[in-house]
Amino acid sequence: MKNENYKKYLYIGLTAFGVVAACILLFFILYRLGAIFDGINTVLNILMPIVTGIIIAYLLLPLYNWFFKKFSPLFLRKMKSKKKAVRCTKTIATTLSMLIFVIIVFGLVALIIPQVLRSIYGIILGLPQTFQDLTDWCNHTFAKNEYIRNFIISNLQSGKEYISDLINSGNINDIVSNVFIGVRSAISIIEDLAIGFIIAIYILNSTKLFAAQAKKLTYSIFSIKTANTIIHNFRYTHRMLSGFINGRILESLIVGVLCFIAMSIFGMPYSLLISVVVGVANIIPFFGPFIGGIPSFVLIFTVSPITAFWFILLIIVLQMLDGYIIGPKISSNITGISSFWVMFALILFGGLFGIWGMVIGVPLFAVIKTIFAGIVNKKLKKKNMPSSTCAYETDGYVSALPPSEETDADEKLINNEKEQNDIDDAKAESDEEIP
Repeated sequence: MKNENYKKYLYIGLTAFGVVAACILLFFILYRLGAIFDGINTVLNILMPIVTGIIIAYLLLPLYNWFFKKFSPLFLRKMKSKKKAVRCTKTIATTLSMLIFVIIVFGLVALIIPQVLRSIYGIILGLPQTFQDLTDWCNHTFAKNEYIRNFIISNLQSGKEYISDLINSGNINDIVSNVFIGVRSAISIIEDLAIGFIIAIYILNSTKLFAAQAKKLTYSIFSIKTANTIIHNFRYTHRMLSGFINGRILESLIVGVLCFIAMSIFGMPYSLLISVVVGVANIIPFFGPFIGGIPSFVLIFTVSPITAFWFILLIIVLQMLDGYIIGPKISSNITGISSFWVMFALILFGGLFGIWGMVIGVPLFAVIKTIFAGIVNKKLKKKNMPSSTCAYETDGYVSALPPSEETDADEKLINNEKEQNDIDDAKAESDEEIP
């Protein structure tokens, strides 16, 4: 009896200690939240080459899988050892994937850098004439409104004087310091890309090994049912994320090419540079056209205000073409979420993680929404309630389903999940995709 009372009080004491320790830990985390975020940023900066390598490998994974499928039968026929054939196939697939990546990167750099330098040089040389053209345009446009005309002209004059003072009275020490900081940042970026490039090679060659290790760890920690659920959700996340990113990249490439063709036909300035900016910004859903269009509009406006307004009309036409024709043909509503949730995901993940958050925020939110919807549907099925959203659109109360209908629905859902899992397993084994 005394032993049972002793255990009872021991459990109570341990529970109380755990609660107090958790409260102290939570208070410490909230009190030192800034330092914790600084530490996380420091760790992320240290691991940035690895993160860069993972991103490169993930983007090249579809290309690697395609090369692997094409060359695998050839090496299996030519070589007696299956292990050597697989190794040679991996080497060829990795080499070709990384070679294409290097060609694309160096091609973009060779096209963009000279164009950027020429654009900056042309803008600096043309600043006096640009200010004079803007002043003449303002005098002509707002000839009948003296207040607006004087306001714009005074601001233009102030901007002109500020830029002239900045160019003419620049401190040599500040210039040297800024050049040094810029060179150091460029070297750091090049180092991260170089190390990330090497890490991407290792990741592509060890994709199946990493996937097997992750599955082994998952099954060792969780129960078999929970582990199967985690793997299924991870596969769904992989399909959603890779499909969304690849679709957005293809859409952005098409939009950038169309923008370059249209700007070249109409003789707009900085056509190559602006087309690259518009294409890259188009990767970000919803806000991408504004992010790429506004600075491009300002750049063209410094050359010709009328052409800048025609450029805005061109961007609107391109985005309508992308939204109603190109986008649906390529993506086919991969995420399956409404426009409101797309905006919500962009604002939330963009505020938390910046540009990268805006790029991957929509597919990640779609995955979270799907998992949450699955949990809600399971809770409803336990209560014998309908899981379809249409059943709750009525103004009145919702009645429970008859047991037979709910059982049939459950069996159909289970069969669909089994069929999808079989498809996922077959696809993972044939394509060597990440499970």
